[in-house]
Amino acid sequence: MILSILWVWPKTPTAPTEMRFKRVTSGEGVAIYPNFSPDGTRLLYVETRDFGQGPQDEIIMYDMASGDAMELTRDFHQEVAAPSFSPDGLHIAFAAEDGTYLMGSLGGTPRRVADRGQPAWSPDGKRLAIARTVIHRPFYFSVTEGGIFVVDLQRGEQKEVFDGFGFQATWSPDGKRLAFFNEPHELVSVPVDSDGEVVVMTAEQSWSPIWLKDALYFLSSRDETMGVFTVSVDKEGRFKGEPRSLTKGISTDLWSLTISSDQQSMAYTAVRSSSNLWRFGLDDQARPTGAREMVTEGWEMFTQPHVSPDGRRIVFKGEGPEFGIWVSDIDGAKPLRVAKGNYHRPLWSPDGEYVVFVGVTDEVRHIWAVNPDGTNLRQLPDSEGLVWLHGWSVDGEGLYGFARDLEPRYLPLAGGALQKLEAPIKGYISSVSPDGLLFAAYDDYSLALVDSQSLEVRDLALLGEAPIFMSDSRRLVFAHESGIYGFDADSRERWQIVAPREIWEIGGTDLMALSRDDRWLVATYSRMDGQIWALEAGE
Repeated sequence: MILSILWVWPKTPTAPTEMRFKRVTSGEGVAIYPNFSPDGTRLLYVETRDFGQGPQDEIIMYDMASGDAMELTRDFHQEVAAPSFSPDGLHIAFAAEDGTYLMGSLGGTPRRVADRGQPAWSPDGKRLAIARTVIHRPFYFSVTEGGIFVVDLQRGEQKEVFDGFGFQATWSPDGKRLAFFNEPHELVSVPVDSDGEVVVMTAEQSWSPIWLKDALYFLSSRDETMGVFTVSVDKEGRFKGEPRSLTKGISTDLWSLTISSDQQSMAYTAVRSSSNLWRFGLDDQARPTGAREMVTEGWEMFTQPHVSPDGRRIVFKGEGPEFGIWVSDIDGAKPLRVAKGNYHRPLWSPDGEYVVFVGVTDEVRHIWAVNPDGTNLRQLPDSEGLVWLHGWSVDGEGLYGFARDLEPRYLPLAGGALQKLEAPIKGYISSVSPDGLLFAAYDDYSLALVDSQSLEVRDLALLGEAPIFMSDSRRLVFAHESGIYGFDADSRERWQIVAPREIWEIGGTDLMALSRDDRWLVATYSRMDGQIWALEAGE
């Protein structure tokens, strides 16, 4: 598919050039990490393919003229990400599960050269700057390890350049500095080989920077719609003037950007995604009755459901244009946004009279509450410290959750200090049993029960995530590989409720809720479509 538009490159501000939209990918799933060859004739990207043994990420090389695509890593049985052509076009660097690898530009046997991370070639092709956290979704990612290091490909020497959270590095044309975005999505510039100044280039939300000649290109949502921006920069990366938009309204969700060295072509990943709530009927043995229906619809983002104590209503979180906290009937009727803002993880109060959730103001998190009709929105006093909620205590006097360090805590709502639970697990507590005696937890997809008093751990020897208790405090519902299952912790009986990928994808720590009588299960299912589009100069 080819469409034409008028495009204004920075070097010819008074002479519009006709540019052509070209759709590069069209398959199911998400194609990400586009990267042009130095001459702009080839494009690398990563696409999720299914080779009969489950999904596998594959590096693809696409010929811009013929449209032919070549698979480069089909026999490399690791997850791959962020491929990048060397400046001479002869090699490709990419991230894999256990390191950063090099291979020839036509494929071949990859060679590990450094620890895992997202690589960027130096202008002379002798070094790689590697950001330890590999980014694909710029606004939804977990930072497991920060820092950016540079590896000399000839000597094998490795040097730390930035010890904070830095992502998607790009080199300055003279090879003396790196630009990247940090956790608040600011663009930052740091020196590579000296103790020069760290420059915050812009505080506006920006990502995927590319430094070419005396200009910086990047993706940003600074004008309320995502697009490509550019600005002239000095040798330290300071902006010379205000960034200006090169595109507007090309997508509501842009993940990654590449621009050819001659600045005559660009490509980007445009994504649309949705998360919707479904409900499933269960019988008195917690087996599926076959009743199922969508609670929310469309390409929106609705997540984090919780069922009211009487089983008639649900509260959930909306993202994107619908951001905030919503309440509806359990079948999705009568939806009402009861709080608009940066709120998440809503829970009904034990009496059903109000809902609580975590709210963020000035980067500080407190517990907020609101009535189900949207009245009396208020911040609860002395409620700072929790960033996520697991559930209520049995007496209804406090909330369990975790703090910034991901350690479990208890917050008494009548006042008092936040209490740390010295649980001997590294994972997440995702549910409190109705009798208050147990926590359900998971660590590296392994399920466990934790005694709420002694904090003794009982490993269930069962793979899964996000377990939630049923009303008897014995049986659990959990997710595994996009399926939903029941499990009896005493008899160890396991049964299927929803088949894997029967309805889109399922995953995360906020995906399911049960009604108090165990008759309705509400689950979050997500789908995503991400394609690469190119813009090329017309002849």
